[in-house]
Amino acid sequence: MPKPYSLDLREKAIALVDSNKAISEVAILLKLAINTIKSWIKLREMTGSLKPASGYQKGHSHKITDLDGFKEFVKKHDGDTLEEMAKKLGNVSDTTVGRVMKRVQFSRKKRPMVIKREMKKSVKNS
Repeated sequence: MPKPYSLDLREKAIALVDSNKAISEVAILLKLAINTIKSWIKLREMTGSLKPASGYQKGHSHKITDLDGFKEFVKKHDGDTLEEMAKKLGNVSDTTVGRVMKRVQFSRKKRPMVIKREMKKSVKNS
């Protein structure tokens, strides 16, 4: 979500509209969209203020919020796969578990490489 316009710009635009300037002129003058100014007018009518919304959640809904508890859970179940951890946590997908592990700077165990054939020795080096 982009950063909201500053409060002083909002107040300046609404002050110009209140001084009988056309919304389209104000939009051109301040390089704003007409709908933006109209939404600010509606916001002022509804709330009495032009302050932008604050305290909203950034990103998608977070299912794992207790990071310290999650670290302990991972230490306790360090041999489990992401799928097994997700099942033990409940309403969480394996992708979410992996994403949170990355956020708390834990790395998953990598699958050991299985070598089907042994390497042949070079005749020249023997």
